[in-house]
Amino acid sequence: HICQRADHERVALVGHSFGALTIQAVAGVPVLDPSGQEIPLADQRFKAFICMSPYGDSFPAQRMGMTQQGYAKIDRPILFMSGDRDDLWTVGRGPNTHLGPYRWVSTPDRYHLLISDTKHSDFSEVMGWIKKRTATMVNSTATAFLDAYLKEDSEAYRYLRDELPLAAS
Repeated sequence: HICQRADHERVALVGHSFGALTIQAVAGVPVLDPSGQEIPLADQRFKAFICMSPYGDSFPAQRMGMTQQGYAKIDRPILFMSGDRDDLWTVGRGPNTHLGPYRWVSTPDRYHLLISDTKHSDFSEVMGWIKKRTATMVNSTATAFLDAYLKEDSEAYRYLRDELPLAAS
């Protein structure tokens, strides 16, 4: 049975779009209810996080009461991925809005992969269609990140530290 083989001490959370917004909350960014009271969503069981098309200063994050300062509460490894043509929910400010969370997180174990010629929907299969180039970059980078932080693989960590910045620039 798969649950018997799972290592419950080495668990990551991965999500796209509103899933990424949820991950940001579970990673520690405070969320407020309509009255301004914080909703406790942070969960220490997760060792690492991957957010695809994350929301920074955008309409959904604003509605949840998330602020730039709240990202400083993320203290575990986190990988952000976004597309240079992803302008969904950016309130007219364009794709760079998705870079905000990476810039605001203070943990040293933070990464960002900006994928060229990639829109919001390119991160997931839409009606049977998938953009292979984007999927390859997402899968290879996510695998390296998870190997580095869940398996403590030094070669994967070296790739993230030394080679990903070259590939992502």
